[in-house]
Amino acid sequence: MIESLTSQQEAKLPTYAQKWLRIGLSTEPCNVPQSKRWINKAYKNVGLEPPKKYKLFDSPLSCAEYQIEANLSDSVMDSVYDQVWHQVGNQVRSQISGQVGTQVYNQIWKQVWKQVWNQLYDKVLDQVGNQVSNLVYGNHDAHWLGYYEFFLKELKLDCVKPLTPFINLAQHCGGWAPYKDICLIQHRPKEIHFNENKQLHKDGGPALSYRDGSSIWCLNGVTVPQWLAETRAEDINPRKLLEIDNAQVRADFVRKVGIERVCYSLEAKCVDKQDGYELIMLDLGDGRRWPYLRMQNPSVPELWHVEGVHPDGGTVSEALKWRNGGETEAPTVLT
Repeated sequence: MIESLTSQQEAKLPTYAQKWLRIGLSTEPCNVPQSKRWINKAYKNVGLEPPKKYKLFDSPLSCAEYQIEANLSDSVMDSVYDQVWHQVGNQVRSQISGQVGTQVYNQIWKQVWKQVWNQLYDKVLDQVGNQVSNLVYGNHDAHWLGYYEFFLKELKLDCVKPLTPFINLAQHCGGWAPYKDICLIQHRPKEIHFNENKQLHKDGGPALSYRDGSSIWCLNGVTVPQWLAETRAEDINPRKLLEIDNAQVRADFVRKVGIERVCYSLEAKCVDKQDGYELIMLDLGDGRRWPYLRMQNPSVPELWHVEGVHPDGGTVSEALKWRNGGETEAPTVLT
């Protein structure tokens, strides 16, 4: 049982995190020969014949669409990938202390996951939805592959060796889907854009795009409609805010268009102020004026929230009391 890391091993943790961040965020095209090499190895390691055919796709979406159209049903993902991963995980946990596992998890797995999976591939899955099946995530599995590579190379845990094909494959392609006679492999993204807070973001274009043109538009880590990301702020009608249902998207609409423009367009009238909150009345186009709390996000000063409250409240204090306790259904929340 390995109870602790040496100082030399601890010093290498950031190197692994940086390496696997680069792998997880790579926009290089798929290296087809190397991908085939390591996929063949993964099949052979579990006693299967390598696939007879390979098919390369430009994006997860095009791969998922092909899976549906071809009606593929002879997946070998459980044998090639799932069982190997679970077996290695159990063996590693039996050879390291909880302290060591947590330390490596926090400095490699967690750090890489926050940007590669949480900021990037989670949004890809939201776009593709239920069309994804029998898919190994390739370079987007960087968080846990980096975690296990550390144990293989620095702690010399031979039980991790069965993951070698996956560790190498992630450095050459995006996702891949193993079937009995065919393996589907994907290019990595063509472009990825982040803001200074390492959130998926591009004002004026897609934040994430693939070689076939499939794209995801994000502002400050929030997936938004294409028109909101690509239209110049000054060309957006502030009243379009009323067409948006998602609270996070509404917040980034207000951030981009500007709280003053939104309030001016909706003919906002402040009727009360208290401790940084304002109770404003907005014209929603239905012949009535509705009360909303306007408040600044303390963590993100440029982000304003405009939240609907009970129509009977005439002061900030009454609105906050209703907001914290709730009585009846509120008007639609703007942000």
